[in-house]
Amino acid sequence: MKKILLCSFIIISSFANATEYHVAKDGNDSNAGTESAPFLTISKAASIAVAGDVVTIHEGTYRETVSPANSGTEGSKITFQGAPGEKVIISAMEVIDGFTLDQGSIYKASVNWNLGQRMFVLHNNSPLDLARWPNNVDGDRFTLDAENNTGGSDQNSTSSGYLLSDKIPDLPWEKGGTLFFFGHSRWYGWKFPVTATSSGRVDWQSTHATNAGWIVAAHAPGAYSKVPGEFFLEGIKEALDFQNEWYYDETTKELFVQLPGGIKPADGSIEVSKRENTINIDKKSHIEFRNLAVIGGSIQMNGDNNKLYQISSFYGAMTRGSNLSGLFSNVAAVNIGWRSANNQYANNVIEKCEIAFNDGTGIRAIGQNTLIKNNYIHDCGYLGTYDAPVLPRDGTTTTVTQNTINRAGRDCIQIINKGSEVSYNDISQSNLIADDCGLLYTINKNLNIDIHHNWFHDTFGRGDLYKATGIYLDNDASDVRVYRNVVWNVEWTNIQINWDGQNIDIFNNTFIEGSATMGAWHKEGTSFTNVKVWNNLSDKSDWEPQSDKQNNVTYTTDPFIDKAAGNFIPKEGSVAVDAGREISGYTEGYAGSAPDAGAYETNDNWVAGVDWDLKSGPNGICYGLPGEICNQIEVTNITLEPTSMVLNAIGETATISATIEPENATNKQLKWTSSDPNVATVDANGMVTAVAVGTTAISASTDDGSVSAQANVTVDIIATSHELKVDAAAFPNPQRAGEIVTIDLGHKNTQAKVTIYDASGKMMDKVEMTGQHNIKNLYKKGLYLLDIRFNNGTSITRRIVIH
Repeated sequence: MKKILLCSFIIISSFANATEYHVAKDGNDSNAGTESAPFLTISKAASIAVAGDVVTIHEGTYRETVSPANSGTEGSKITFQGAPGEKVIISAMEVIDGFTLDQGSIYKASVNWNLGQRMFVLHNNSPLDLARWPNNVDGDRFTLDAENNTGGSDQNSTSSGYLLSDKIPDLPWEKGGTLFFFGHSRWYGWKFPVTATSSGRVDWQSTHATNAGWIVAAHAPGAYSKVPGEFFLEGIKEALDFQNEWYYDETTKELFVQLPGGIKPADGSIEVSKRENTINIDKKSHIEFRNLAVIGGSIQMNGDNNKLYQISSFYGAMTRGSNLSGLFSNVAAVNIGWRSANNQYANNVIEKCEIAFNDGTGIRAIGQNTLIKNNYIHDCGYLGTYDAPVLPRDGTTTTVTQNTINRAGRDCIQIINKGSEVSYNDISQSNLIADDCGLLYTINKNLNIDIHHNWFHDTFGRGDLYKATGIYLDNDASDVRVYRNVVWNVEWTNIQINWDGQNIDIFNNTFIEGSATMGAWHKEGTSFTNVKVWNNLSDKSDWEPQSDKQNNVTYTTDPFIDKAAGNFIPKEGSVAVDAGREISGYTEGYAGSAPDAGAYETNDNWVAGVDWDLKSGPNGICYGLPGEICNQIEVTNITLEPTSMVLNAIGETATISATIEPENATNKQLKWTSSDPNVATVDANGMVTAVAVGTTAISASTDDGSVSAQANVTVDIIATSHELKVDAAAFPNPQRAGEIVTIDLGHKNTQAKVTIYDASGKMMDKVEMTGQHNIKNLYKKGLYLLDIRFNNGTSITRRIVIH
């Protein structure tokens, strides 16, 4: 009894001695850290906070790396929190002032540090590109804005090589420049230093480890699978020739920038990253950060039982990516790192956060028992490597649940951690750079992974790239359970399994609107073993023949309550209802006489994705950070000019211009589409190209489709005067009265109004015709004139003599 009382006394004393420290921008680190006498820096509080303490941070931008000196304990964590309703930002950036003119539209200022690969520059809310060729004209890092090469070293050159193109500018790329290349196998993009430059050629040196040469071999500039590769060059001052570009001179320690309109940077408008990390939990445990934002640097979570809650992280994993040793940049906005193979960092939680805009990875989870829950993770993987919004690799037992994940250079989730679970996530828009990947990607044997109750949708490759799949179980994946998922509107297969797929259960999924339901690549000597495909619903019947297929349903009539609104519950009486078989552990609780086929039972109503309003941010606060949804000024109206046009020849082009309101809208990028590309196509700049006779509607819409406008385009082929056959050949002079006169306009689709006059100018006849028309010659002897007026407003005259 005495021992119990003593234990209770110790616990009560621990909480009684807990301290709340305050930090504010008008504080002083020599203060006591109270609300009335706060510290100036979070780091001061972090150096003294112990188990049970709370550090409350008041509004302001704190330009520091917060590194807690102590751990909390189980039941008595250390908490760092933004004060309720106050905008607290931890920034890895520093403001640079005092710019002076260098030359032309380029301005310079002193910067006495160099963060190397991690150097990142902002102008107000716009990220700047390292000086490059070709220029990033559209401002979208995913579109590459690259040039095609014409040759280069082959797959036998993996440590060094060369690239050829007669369009390469004659600049000293070897003086600090780097080459980005994407081609051949096209599932990865590499970026290496340039070692030599000559006419139409750059030489490169790989930074990859010697055992990673296979990656370069699969993406060799001289190995063409279908089309040439894409490349750009960056990193020298001579390439600084376009708006929103920067260059740093290591020798003079000067930053050079060029801004839109060639303006001089205003004081306070340029920020440069100075620290790699905003938060650094280093071998510490039981620490929580909540209700604040970070920008420009990573969060390191190298410890146990730590938590991030309601954190907004923007541009946390920015890196040039020209020093990679293999598949990844090893730069993540949130990083749970490596301790040892048998003693990984454990039980860390990332919950209700927004993590966005990263060259590298969003969340890298190497530890064990990591929980990634209810987060919005997007716009990651600008390098085109294996970096992803969510990357659980080299660890174990990761749970990824209830997240909204979209816009990835390669995969949205790449998960290799054994014993993991991926559930109730809303995942879309992978493959924005790379090919042969998908919304979820895994590989390897003995995975023991569950993938269930997810929405996988809307993924397409760039240009001619097409291998954008929903669920990708790559080479030799085994022990994977895929159930109750909806996969729709994907460019490639709904689910892809390669090589020796083994012990894979594919139960009660809805697979629709893909090029195929299932796909497989069986390398010679490989085959499926124990791959069960049961109770699935699809609009196509191309199930993989090597699988065990039972009670799968292919529909021809829409079986869903409201597919357009995302309601995939089957309608009463549809082919999916009661069409499945019982599967122990998967179909319990069904409503009818048998389980339904597909992801939903008629009595189901599960949803995927976050449970909070993305436009409000995870903390309900708009911090004013670049790219933040709540910080955006929405487009309210789009006006097209002209609203209608006629193209008169195949291949003829014309541009439709768009005016966006308000003028200061945050995202002015438009999606251009043609309702019938067989009649006319439209490119990303509104340029319309005639393909065939007909009509089509050209639409311009905002990224989210909430605002749009439309113009009508008619392709009406008109022959030019020298093509017309209304001449002596068509009308032999003289014509005999009573003969058939044929008017031939030279093309079957050419339209015109033809009026016939006698010599005095009296109208004798009028016809509307297309292509060719026969007129019975009933006129008297004499001269007659034909006035031919085409639909495009042009006209010609021809004569006929009757005798």
